[in-house]
Amino acid sequence: MIYWKEIESDLARTMWQRGDSAQTIANTISTAGRSFSRNAIIGRAHRLNWGGHVTHRRSSAPDDARAPVRKRKAVERKAPFDPRTPVHVRRPEAPRGPTIPRMLNVVDLDDTVCHFPIGDPLDGEPFGFCGAPVDDGFVYCPFHHAMTTMPGRSQPNSYVSWRRRA
Repeated sequence: MIYWKEIESDLARTMWQRGDSAQTIANTISTAGRSFSRNAIIGRAHRLNWGGHVTHRRSSAPDDARAPVRKRKAVERKAPFDPRTPVHVRRPEAPRGPTIPRMLNVVDLDDTVCHFPIGDPLDGEPFGFCGAPVDDGFVYCPFHHAMTTMPGRSQPNSYVSWRRRA
């Protein structure tokens, strides 16, 4: 924390009101062993209410020689969301499932059959895989694929293409 001397504070306030930049003020009042940052000057000005900072014009061209200011086009805004408005989400119908799963073992699986697991061996149920035919590039039959994907999102047909590259 820097403790300001009265002469530093007075000089900074005078330069601030004259319109000098905060960086110029910081460089001017910094001495050997004591340095002030631009942010220290700005913070001091705001804490002590030194008033508005007079800025210099950057261009010496007269006002009518400057490029005209473009006005933004009016943007048509939508009505705000009303949470009381009912939202109807239509889920796509899942294709009819296989009538009876084939219950294949891991050894019997290949790229042409559904890999969806059925049953839970921890609960004493028989465990296996669906085994229904699949579309090219998918690991699940259309019924199980519809169960495992979120509505409104589609997955590329090649999401199992890594298996076929080998």
